[in-house]
Amino acid sequence: MARTTAPSLWLPGFDPDEPETPDPSPETDLFADLPATEPHGGAAAVVATVSSGDEDDTTAPSEIPSTPRSSWRVIAGAKRDEPRALWPTLHREHLVGLSGVVTKFEANLEAIRILQDLEAGERIPDATERKQLLRFTGWGGLPAAFNLEGDDQAWRRRAEALQAQLPSEDYDSARASVNNSHYTEVHVIEAMWQAIERFGFTGGRVLEPAAGVGHFLGAMPRALAERSSVTAVEIDQLSGRILQTLYAPHGADVRIVPFEKLALPENWFDLVIGNVPFGNYPVADTSPKPYARFRIHNYFFGRALDLVRPGGLVCFITSTGTMEARADAVRALIASQAVLLSAIRLRQGAFAGLASTDVQTDILFLRKRHPGESVSGAWLERVMVPDELRHPRCPQKYLQINAWYARNPRFCIGRVTQESNGYEEVPTVVFEGDLEPALFERIALLPSGVYQSAKPVALAAVRATVPAEPGARPGSYRVHHGRVHRVEGAELVDLHDSLNATQRARIAGLCAIRDHARALLNAQLAQDGDEGLTHLRAMLNGTYDRYVARHGCLSTRANALAFRRDPDYPLLLSLEHYDEESDTARKAALFTQRTLRRVSAPTSVSEPAEALATSVQWRGRVDPAYMARLLSAPENEVLAALSEAGQIFLDPADNAWKTSDEYLSGNVKEKLKQAALSGPAFRHNVEALEHVQPEDLQPSAIEPRLGAVWIPAGDVEGFVHDVL
Repeated sequence: MARTTAPSLWLPGFDPDEPETPDPSPETDLFADLPATEPHGGAAAVVATVSSGDEDDTTAPSEIPSTPRSSWRVIAGAKRDEPRALWPTLHREHLVGLSGVVTKFEANLEAIRILQDLEAGERIPDATERKQLLRFTGWGGLPAAFNLEGDDQAWRRRAEALQAQLPSEDYDSARASVNNSHYTEVHVIEAMWQAIERFGFTGGRVLEPAAGVGHFLGAMPRALAERSSVTAVEIDQLSGRILQTLYAPHGADVRIVPFEKLALPENWFDLVIGNVPFGNYPVADTSPKPYARFRIHNYFFGRALDLVRPGGLVCFITSTGTMEARADAVRALIASQAVLLSAIRLRQGAFAGLASTDVQTDILFLRKRHPGESVSGAWLERVMVPDELRHPRCPQKYLQINAWYARNPRFCIGRVTQESNGYEEVPTVVFEGDLEPALFERIALLPSGVYQSAKPVALAAVRATVPAEPGARPGSYRVHHGRVHRVEGAELVDLHDSLNATQRARIAGLCAIRDHARALLNAQLAQDGDEGLTHLRAMLNGTYDRYVARHGCLSTRANALAFRRDPDYPLLLSLEHYDEESDTARKAALFTQRTLRRVSAPTSVSEPAEALATSVQWRGRVDPAYMARLLSAPENEVLAALSEAGQIFLDPADNAWKTSDEYLSGNVKEKLKQAALSGPAFRHNVEALEHVQPEDLQPSAIEPRLGAVWIPAGDVEGFVHDVL
């Protein structure tokens, strides 16, 4: 909390001179322009709401302890999470009639007027305004809207009206989007979501890197939207603000920034979906990534595969150049990281209505490979178009097409002929039928159940084995039904027949001593009194004396050779004080007296910091419920106090509370990206992580060496191949 006086020694919320209603400075609020999104819900809301100063009207009197507690207690409770209200669904009738260029221009201009009115009034759109905003179709296919010197007087007036309506920054951004701002037909989006559900996707972290005004979000099935956290990225200022107005108030994390400039955590998202921009030019990415100089549509594939987790999905509409380029460098990079689940080639003109473009496109469905998964290059090459795919009126018999379509011709909607794209004659798919039912027929042919959630349940194989007792240490010897076994995993492996009689006798005797010693030690830890210890101590003494009389001290070479592979052999060595010179040993204190006292976990503590230390000691982690019991206080108040003190942080990667030592160490750069992406509830995470960011090494300080762990093995292999 910002203070105008000297720093207070009171914890936040307990200073008697502190105002009851905090007034955070907007200049220091890093998330003032972001939606109040809580992607993972639940405990994530505690950090964001504790400092609000609002009373929790829903707290029942019975929930407040009657016994006064110490002064650390948070006075103002946090408001409880409310169910997220999802955005209204996008329906096809919202976009009816958007076919002519004049109609699209007028719809765009009306959407701009509504957006500016909403921003001036700082309010969200009503149902009528929302419908008009949804009719914004971008500027792809409308270059005349920016031609102030054209011969067409009507379009010149429209261009002047647009320029007068937009500030210079918005106008320049809109004009720059003319070449690649083409929006997707709703029935194509619906088909792609149907494919996603067919693959087995039921929800998760979703990224749309070229969102436009959010048609993919609007058409997202409700069941998926309810179980997903969505991040939407848009480069155009105007489209991005409409996207933000439509979806940010309903929980979407909207970023108005070029995709290549946005810092996002790698291996984070479960699904990346969208219609990527097409163009014969690279993006402004100066990183050393192998895809940094790819054409823009191929760049989106490379970066999306970095951002999606192993097993996650990348589903893009892209130019056929990705599949049909003569050089296979792009396809080779994609194939090295992902499995091509399927592809669907749309006919020429599939986006002529809403997007005003005749470009020919593919829908590619990819699944990122798991480490060690085999790589297949079955779709890297181009082959001759098979007869069943070639159009009857096509005179050219030597057209080429991607080998995947040649093997799976039914996924090509139409037949291949040769037509001009304005630059050269290229293979073109033509289809005289209705595209929509044909597309859904292909969706029904896609493989099902190929996607697994991030944490699949592993089922152990059922085998007929001798199970080891609970707590048995791997590699230790056991005597089972008079035979010597060794613990391997969760079972006992019979070694009896591989040992001679002397080895069996030594191992069996040492096992007996070990087991009696363990029983005595466990009994000491299990009780405060000495009842029963005398009997266990006598058993240990008798077993030890008989063994030493027959086989010598436990520390002798012969016994070591027989039992040294057992992880409990150091315990046996601690039972005697061995003199190598005289080859004699005397018993340790365990044989005659109590050596251990039970340390009991405390049942109550007085401060949150003490509760945290106790939780780490006795639970090995931050256990909110356990700490709440120790303090006799609600969990949210305990977490709030520790969070405000900077002692714990909620990790958005697994939605678990971590100590500051654990969270503010390790790959803090990746953690900062994750926290910044996860919304304003993680503001404290961002601030703390920014203070522990290490300085980047200068290029002159980096010395690559063959075998260095940070150089991928594939790069080393490629270097050796090129040199030798």
